[in-house]
Amino acid sequence: LEFRRVLFRSEFEIYNQYTQVSYDVEIIGNFIDYMRFVEDLKNINKSMVTDNVQINKDGDGIIKITSKILINFKNSWKNFLF
Repeated sequence: LEFRRVLFRSEFEIYNQYTQVSYDVEIIGNFIDYMRFVEDLKNINKSMVTDNVQINKDGDGIIKITSKILINFKNSWKNFLF
């Protein structure tokens, strides 16, 4: 994947059964690479959801995508080991 810039900001919500991670994402690149990025994340974690996607196109074919990505992890010690 080839992006000119990728910015992430994350927040965590911890519940009894799972932890939800929310990422605010800003990607500058092309749409095909963005779609591959999303598909790769979905293959890693089936609970991933994208929300509030906004796409703006520049004159040179490059796009700026802002999105919120939500991922749920079942709470267990295995998920917290890095």
